[in-house]
Amino acid sequence: MKTFWLHIIFTTFLISNFLFGQVQKDFREAEMLMTQLQANQAELFFPDIISDLAGRIDQLKVQAENANWLVYDAEMKTLRDDLHNWVAVSEKVHQTFITLLSIRQQAVLLGAEDYAPNLFRQAETALLKAADAHRRSKISSASQRAAAARKLYQQATLTAIRNNLLGEVRVKIQEAEDFQAAKTAPQTYARTQQLLAQVEEMVQLNRYDNHELPAKSTALDQSATQLLFLAKHLHPAHFDSGQGEALLLGLEKGLTQIAQQLDYQPRYGEGFSGVLQDIQVMLQSLQDETSRLSQRNMALETENQELERRLRRYQSLADQERFLQRKINRAMATLNSRIEKQGSFLTIYLDSLNWKQNEPALSPENQVRLLKLVEVLTEFPDQSVIIRYIQLAPENNAYFQTLAAQRAEIIRNFLQSRPLLQDKPIQAVGINSTDYLSLSGSSHLEVLVDLNSYLTLDNPSRETPPAGGGKPAE
Repeated sequence: MKTFWLHIIFTTFLISNFLFGQVQKDFREAEMLMTQLQANQAELFFPDIISDLAGRIDQLKVQAENANWLVYDAEMKTLRDDLHNWVAVSEKVHQTFITLLSIRQQAVLLGAEDYAPNLFRQAETALLKAADAHRRSKISSASQRAAAARKLYQQATLTAIRNNLLGEVRVKIQEAEDFQAAKTAPQTYARTQQLLAQVEEMVQLNRYDNHELPAKSTALDQSATQLLFLAKHLHPAHFDSGQGEALLLGLEKGLTQIAQQLDYQPRYGEGFSGVLQDIQVMLQSLQDETSRLSQRNMALETENQELERRLRRYQSLADQERFLQRKINRAMATLNSRIEKQGSFLTIYLDSLNWKQNEPALSPENQVRLLKLVEVLTEFPDQSVIIRYIQLAPENNAYFQTLAAQRAEIIRNFLQSRPLLQDKPIQAVGINSTDYLSLSGSSHLEVLVDLNSYLTLDNPSRETPPAGGGKPAE
């Protein structure tokens, strides 16, 4: 009798472990599918559906905690099918309206949500209707509604430029003029005035459909900001107090530090132009050498990856797992970051990946960190990747959501600009968060590597190892 009960307890323990592992796998798959929906910007097209799917996942977690397995199993299967269906739908819609989404992004980043709210809301409604029509295969209706959304986003962009950006630019120019910008920074002053005249003309003529308007407006704002900076630092008052010398000496120090890394001794007696020209020549030579080494490294890495693929065909699952763990250990040493393996997915966490103010461009520090990530991802050449940039922001509005998505895309583009990652399938998701506590006051990056194609012992095309002793396998 004692043996019987021990057998029952042991069997129950095995079943519980199996169910727990299956539940983890189910929710990991659901999470990945939701991430794919985010990458397709499905929340813009089908917000109610995405909210419903997220709610169903939460409900299933409760059922799993209460061990309601019959209901859980049936509803999880239905949820999984629905998630796959909506991923396919959102992917088609996203591809169809990719240009429209770019126009929306321009509108958001130029302040349309705040400075042209009525037009922006109308555009959002038209976008929802266009997506729904496309989902129902009403292509003509979808095209018409998309055209309406495009016009409304463009009108909202022009209105935001007129109501906000032009005013801010004029203030910057006036402040620069107070510092005698026309005399101290004449070229930048002339360029800023020219851009201002061009944008004002487009706005006055109501040229909302001019594709140059967003780019010209952004360039105008940047030029005005630079003008104000130069005017302040080149004003005679600064030079009178010795700031001019400090500015030039600071520039000299920076150039000297660059020159030292190039094994070059600059001479400033004849000014900066000669030094800059020499550094440019040396950098070009270094870039050419780096390109040659990169090509050679790429050829060697490709050969190494092919040898590894062949090796995996002859490895047992345990051997593959050990080989994978060595890769993970190397990755942790390279990045000095947390890495977790959950089922068939590997998640790499990169903390403190921040931007200055609201700038979308990658800083040199971020680029250095991402180059280390490139090195790690080359360890997994056949595996698809999803990058999730989690941005910490004071608000969760369309502007910050769009900024997060833009930055995620910039990270993806940077990774895929590296030769060894050019053909790797990488999806990018930008997520905005106002939860300062959970993010510890810092934005971060999560890189999810799909290992399904790595652990492929059940692959029907898997080769059979040759028999020992030179004899054919029987």
